[in-house]
Amino acid sequence: MGKYSKITAKGTTIHIYEFDPKIERLAYEKGVDMKLETLDKLPRPKDDEITECVVNWNFFDWQKSFNGYGEIEQDGVQTQAPSAGFPSMSFKDNKLVFGDLPEAQVGAGIGYSIIIDGKKNVQNWAKLPMNVKDARTLCGQKKNGLVSLIAVRGDDTKKQGMTPYELADYFYNLGYFNLFCGDGGGSTSMYLGDKGWAYNQGRAIACGLAVYSKNYPTIRQGKKGEAVKVLQRKLIKLGYNLGKWGVDGSFGQATYLAVRQFQKDYKLTVDGICGNNTWAKLKALT
Repeated sequence: MGKYSKITAKGTTIHIYEFDPKIERLAYEKGVDMKLETLDKLPRPKDDEITECVVNWNFFDWQKSFNGYGEIEQDGVQTQAPSAGFPSMSFKDNKLVFGDLPEAQVGAGIGYSIIIDGKKNVQNWAKLPMNVKDARTLCGQKKNGLVSLIAVRGDDTKKQGMTPYELADYFYNLGYFNLFCGDGGGSTSMYLGDKGWAYNQGRAIACGLAVYSKNYPTIRQGKKGEAVKVLQRKLIKLGYNLGKWGVDGSFGQATYLAVRQFQKDYKLTVDGICGNNTWAKLKALT
């Protein structure tokens, strides 16, 4: 299961969501096509997935309603080619690399390279400011294969945050083998799905990088969110009646009674709470 951490370093706060890509799924999301949206509106988990983390990613233009600059590729389907000044990073076969690989799980335009193949390698094709401290959004992978989505707090008007060179020094010492920077500044934000915001600047953006999992939390009556929707879909698929409410993401009385009946039917502890044993049985049956 992925891990969220908050670190104070270099005079700022760094939010990191680190995960094993063999267990959790990395995706590139643009939400509604040709529309700027806040980060929490972008996730598109599959029916049996929940959102673990989303960060803003590509550079975009406030004056245009479009999907931003750089490549957009998901699961081998490229919906936008690379742009001048914004080369690609690719994620394929559980490896994050520099460049545009064919049929990648994720292909995304970048603003800066920070670390490439284990070496500090700060390159700036878009001719962006290099010596300015600011908020930054990054995606990186360590030598051990773990992947991270990273949001560095900052504000260039207050000289807060990190420069690309500071990012290279700091994350190289943390063991990152490849590290790339997407859009930053006022766009940098991190959303942790049902757990809420880690860092929210509130700006509408073009695209984001998302991590999805099937690591469901214990949920009970009164809970709302994606995990509840997964539970409701599984119950309905197995023939349990949720009445007029259906898959509404709210653990109300109908869902509670359906969970209790499911637990009774499969000789589980009947408490109406969907914990490890109830989830395990639901997964096995659906």
